[in-house]
Amino acid sequence: MHTNRPLATVPDSDTARKKLLQALTRRSLTLAEATRKLSEWGVAEATAKAILNDFERAGYLDDRRFAEHFAHARLAKGYGWNRIRQEMAQRKVPTSLIAEAVRNETAALESDPSIDLFQATAEKEWRKLAKDDSETRQRRWLGRMQRRGFPLERILKVLRALERQENKNDRRSNQSE
Repeated sequence: MHTNRPLATVPDSDTARKKLLQALTRRSLTLAEATRKLSEWGVAEATAKAILNDFERAGYLDDRRFAEHFAHARLAKGYGWNRIRQEMAQRKVPTSLIAEAVRNETAALESDPSIDLFQATAEKEWRKLAKDDSETRQRRWLGRMQRRGFPLERILKVLRALERQENKNDRRSNQSE
């Protein structure tokens, strides 16, 4: 790990460990992110490797656990698999661990049919746009669902279902008048 910093500002091993531990108390880091931080702080490569190994053995750095937690948390926030995969890749989670986390979370969702986070997110976003005209509402809703990372085929299927439901509701309200 090469640095242009003067030697006086390069942290010693104990200081680097404390700084990395503080960073981990603020948010979870992947091994790659922790490596980058140590490099940015000017920690010597051998020292950084030793710190990272110690943190992995202690369980402070665990890319598998990070991927599982990240996938679960993002799903709960209503994000789709495409976006979740992309965000984990940006955070340098190994591809095999991304695939494993997706498989595990998919299996968990499939084992509980009462959970359909996509449907709940789609309906919530659809209601938020109720004041817009039909074309604007569809366009905005479609964009929101795509940005959340849901597959286009599923988005379009749910859009058709939402429109059918809305048409039924409109017919009912017109009949009651």
